[in-house]
Amino acid sequence: LLLLSASRAESYLLKDEKRGTSVSIFGLGMVRLNHATVNGDAVEFEESDDGYADGFDTSQFASFTANGTLFHDYAIDGFLRYDDEDDPDLSFLLKFMRDESYLAVGDQMGMFTENYFTRYANPFRGATLHLESDTLGVTTFAAVARGSVEKEELTPNGTSGPYLLAHLPVVSGSERITIEVRNRNDDKQTIERRPQERNADYTIDYDTGEITFAEPVDRETFHGDPVVIVAIYRSEEDANGFDSASGGGRVSVSPTDWAGIGATYVTEFSSKTSFSDGFDARQQIYSVDGALRLTDALKLTTEYAVSQDMQNAQNDPHQAWRATLAGKFGERVDLSGWYHRAER
Repeated sequence: LLLLSASRAESYLLKDEKRGTSVSIFGLGMVRLNHATVNGDAVEFEESDDGYADGFDTSQFASFTANGTLFHDYAIDGFLRYDDEDDPDLSFLLKFMRDESYLAVGDQMGMFTENYFTRYANPFRGATLHLESDTLGVTTFAAVARGSVEKEELTPNGTSGPYLLAHLPVVSGSERITIEVRNRNDDKQTIERRPQERNADYTIDYDTGEITFAEPVDRETFHGDPVVIVAIYRSEEDANGFDSASGGGRVSVSPTDWAGIGATYVTEFSSKTSFSDGFDARQQIYSVDGALRLTDALKLTTEYAVSQDMQNAQNDPHQAWRATLAGKFGERVDLSGWYHRAER
């Protein structure tokens, strides 16, 4: 196995003190030529962790980053990366900021993370505009996303895995893994939901779809209620590009430091057809949420959401409610409680 590589790094500083501009740019590029002679199973070697294709092949990598200040008041931060070691992948993000307001264009990881029902957790490529003052916040985004959304329920076998997803490959960073406890007398009723954190509670191989948990997952609880692993993720099994379009907006108002209210709307539809046809068959969800600080140590948050599938002939909306209460009294006493109900 012979590896020959050539790399180059450059950095630049753009500075104009009169206009208040100072931007640093750093770039790194690499081209590698590989030659491998394989005796035996060439395919198995190529697909192994250390394998290369039999014969000659090349791989390239490039990375550019930029950050600094424009016209005294505006900050700029961005990157562009290209890597073709496995599958060719290009990612970029450019963000302009002033105080708490910003405009971001490129690859982003999610929106409205302060919500539960209207949180958009999928990675996407698009534009986000956020405007914020002391009492008002406005956020809107328009984007495209890779692949189709899949949902699977996996039955634990008492081990940590691996558990296999069916629709491959999985879009990197798109998965949401939850362990749910169902009522043994009514399997449609969920008693408990335990969201899992990537690289803490589990690891995932996006190419093979293997999920491995840090601890074994039991088949049922001590009381005999069945346990289910729920995986929601994006798959590129039947997709070669950005096949879903999405968008939405959020307005939040905080008239005082002890109360706030917000309204959120998110929609998603297929971008394979025309915009009008895709939008007519959209899925949408909108919500109203509020936060109330009852005392210095006690906070109540609520959220009410309605979802609708416009492609469904019934077009019946489904509702969901959530309320949480959290507080801390002294150094040793914590209080928490929650109510959660979802029709769909």
